[in-house]
Amino acid sequence: MKKGLLLLLVGLCGICFGQTSFDTTFVLKPGEKASWHPFEACNMLQFNTTGSNVARIMPKPNGTVAITALKDGEATITASCGDIATTVKVIVSTEPLQKEKEIVRMERPVTQPFAGTYRFNPPADHYFISYSDPMGKSVETRAKIGDEESYNDGKGWDRYWNVKTGESFFFHLDKGWKEDVKFDLEPFGESFYPLNAFATEVDPDLIATRYIGMENCQNIDCWVFFDEKEDGSIVRYWVDPSNGCTLKRQVNFDDPCVVKVYNLNYTKWEFGPRRKKSYHDVTR
Repeated sequence: MKKGLLLLLVGLCGICFGQTSFDTTFVLKPGEKASWHPFEACNMLQFNTTGSNVARIMPKPNGTVAITALKDGEATITASCGDIATTVKVIVSTEPLQKEKEIVRMERPVTQPFAGTYRFNPPADHYFISYSDPMGKSVETRAKIGDEESYNDGKGWDRYWNVKTGESFFFHLDKGWKEDVKFDLEPFGESFYPLNAFATEVDPDLIATRYIGMENCQNIDCWVFFDEKEDGSIVRYWVDPSNGCTLKRQVNFDDPCVVKVYNLNYTKWEFGPRRKKSYHDVTR
């Protein structure tokens, strides 16, 4: 084999590497090309790649590698010369990449003496709770009556199940509620986010030193607490004094996660497969 011939060993997508530092990052649109010269001189190059459906590589006799962007996604290319390796990331995006949002941190709030007693006693049954998801830009809903539970992700995905019998249904836009695989479900359990945010994120020994005051949320006069993260960010919590549930959580000045519907006396299903009148009933 002629000296200087490049050997290409293409790794399978999904091979799990340890934490990798990238020496170079290419940001390309589909169809664009880039040239990479991993080493000044190397008689025998070897390559491992991930995301071969995102970017294609073609080694050249002069030691460079031609990279062609195929479709949106990310790929990594690791070139090895003996015991020395260098890795590049290839980001393929149709849309221009947004700059990382600058974190604007709020000042540490002024505290007040806390005379109350915090206890976390979340609702265990008969509830209908909807809350905003600022990351996903949607409103999620969880409802429970006895063994029957229902979840809506705010993006068109509805599920309805019975934790005891394993009956499971999903909502089809054309056919209404359809039976799903038995026990293909994830029960809500004892609590869920955001109701358990303050209870799980703040050290109980610090509660007395984290009280800011009272503020109304969902027509409930809530305790307002805060916590300070390692990076200096301030997280505030609006807590229902009657059960310790978090009704609002906000990091600095970001959009908050807020409970929109807070019904703790939900006793009759107003949607779901129990209310379907026929196969063609597409009402939720």
